[in-house]
Amino acid sequence: MYQVVLGKVSTLSAGQLPDALIAQAPQGVRRASWLAGRVLLSRALSPLPEMVYGEQGKPAFSAGAPLWFNLSHSGDTIALLLSDEGEVGCDIEVIRPRDKLAFAGKCGIQPRRTC
Repeated sequence: MYQVVLGKVSTLSAGQLPDALIAQAPQGVRRASWLAGRVLLSRALSPLPEMVYGEQGKPAFSAGAPLWFNLSHSGDTIALLLSDEGEVGCDIEVIRPRDKLAFAGKCGIQPRRTC
């Protein structure tokens, strides 16, 4: 089973999280997305299983929980992918319009000239 949950970082309230979990949140620019991820997890799973962190800091459920998850965020959008089949990964990207000519110029590409 796979389950995808999407949300907006700006609208997910950390008020529903336990104080101990809120206290673990990093300070600075990562705080809002970190808390939003925990809110998505707590909405998808109740009660929220104990979490552990790998050597590189990746969060996971403790060995007793037969679930795996991955969180991704871009801009104000956050995605949660849950699985009971093994490790999973997800990536979300907000697509922004770009000026292709300006981008090409930054890369050193010159427009073709005709005579």
